[in-house]
Amino acid sequence: LTLPAMALGASGVISVVSNLCPSRMSALVEAGLKGDFNKARQIHYGLAPMFKAAFVSGNPSSIKYAMKLKGLPSGGMRLPLVEVHDKAKEIIKKALEECNL
Repeated sequence: LTLPAMALGASGVISVVSNLCPSRMSALVEAGLKGDFNKARQIHYGLAPMFKAAFVSGNPSSIKYAMKLKGLPSGGMRLPLVEVHDKAKEIIKKALEECNL
């Protein structure tokens, strides 16, 4: 919801996906702050599959799995949280590919 929030006047975001691709999320926010909503929209749509996949099995398990796939430090899950299920793994893998991450 970063892009629509910025269009309504938000000045930033606390973003789950920024853990995975901080430069792209920063670019989205910077474009929004400059009023360049064409650029912000382009970045938003480029990351849209990951925005959805980041919550397919809940937060933080989905983003931790995506980060693990990319070789980024993310730590393990601690109870009561659990690892993502097999269907979620496939959705996350596909989103990473679609977003070119």
